[in-house]
Parts: sequence; structure tokens; C-alpha cells
Amino acid sequence: MDMSDSSHTLKHAPLGIKSVIPEGRKDYEAYYFNHSLSIGSARDPFRDELTNFVIDMFRGQGIKERVSDPNNQYNSIQIKVSQEGIRFSWYLSRTRGIRQWMTGEEEEKIAYYQIGLTPLPREKQPDGYWEYIQLWIENAIESNEDVNMERSIGGFAIRKSHKLY
Repeated sequence: MDMSDSSHTLKHAPLGIKSVIPEGRKDYEAYYFNHSLSIGSARDPFRDELTNFVIDMFRGQGIKERVSDPNNQYNSIQIKVSQEGIRFSWYLSRTRGIRQWMTGEEEEKIAYYQIGLTPLPREKQPDGYWEYIQLWIENAIESNEDVNMERSIGGFAIRKSHKLY
């Protein structure tokens, strides 16, 4: 759909939630799921660099060690991306300390500045941008054969069933 350079508001139903696309000339992609739009730029260097970083992490030993940890209740790991950085978490069989007791989880965070990435400025992000990035990253993890992970209870687990060809 061709649009002008001005800002636009999208709604998927007359009483639906509004999603704003900032002004400028870009091509956008969107996911529509559970009555909400997740919108991202079709050409987004930050998204692509973040995806490569996460895929490299999931190929490495560190993620597999956390998934295989005897205290990891479901032998899986969750990933959450946000404006500040990436959060990895997993549910614990046994908690230690007040924070773990309250959440039942262990977590590790990586800020984007630590890995040399800079997200789009907030004013350039369409509504649903971080949900779009989250779905993009999750799909990249699951579809990459070298990563060898699948969606499971509590996040991503080591793939138990592989393709025949």
C-alpha cells in the first residue's frame, strides 16, 4: 500500500487499538496476532545485526549450558528483547535468595551498548516495534537448523525431533 511521508494511524477494527507509523518514507512489515499489530521496518540494520548476534549466541555453548543446568526446571530458556537490551531467563527447580524466590527464575541481561548495537530512536519506531523484533528473533531461532532449538514449555529447548531431510 502506498502512503505519503506523513505519520499514519492504523486500526484493525473500528474499536481496535491504534498503531502509529511515524512520518518518513520506509517500507514496513507487520504481524497481526491476538488482535494486535506488530510493525517493523522492512529494512532494519539493527534488527538484522541483533538477529545475527542472538543466533550466534544460540549456536554457542553458553545457552546450551544454561538449558542443560540441573536447576533449570524445564530445560529451556526464554529470550525477551526490549528497548534496553536482551533478557534471558529460565525457571528454577530450587531457588536461592529473595529475588529468585519471588520470581522463580534466574535471568541474565545484555544491554545493546555492550554488544555495539543501537536500536532505532523511539520517535522512529512504529507502534508494536519491539513485539515485531521479538517475533522476528523467535522465528529466526526456531528456523535455524544450526541452532537446534525448538519452542517448548518455558521458552526454547534443545530440539528433540529433527527433520528427515
